[in-house]
Amino acid sequence: MVKAIKNYNIDIITHPGAKVDIDTREIAKAAAERGTLLEINSSHGFLNVDYVKIAMKENVNFVINSDAHKPKDVGKVDDGIAIALRAGLPFDRIINIES
Repeated sequence: MVKAIKNYNIDIITHPGAKVDIDTREIAKAAAERGTLLEINSSHGFLNVDYVKIAMKENVNFVINSDAHKPKDVGKVDDGIAIALRAGLPFDRIINIES
């Protein structure tokens, strides 16, 4: 994943940590260097609070997503916001909210 971030123009890494264990610090460091966002997914709980706390230290920015698979779920981001709040993530590091 780090090689992909460094070699391709990737806007957002979605579901980081969903299918495999990741080195959050290394991914966040590469993402911060390239301006790639990390997704806090409201449906699956990725990145979780611990991952967000680690990633925050690398100055990466985030996006919170509902990961809606049905129209009625579009915009359901409460769980993602809760993860960000529990991690102490500053609002100015979340690109898709207004503070």
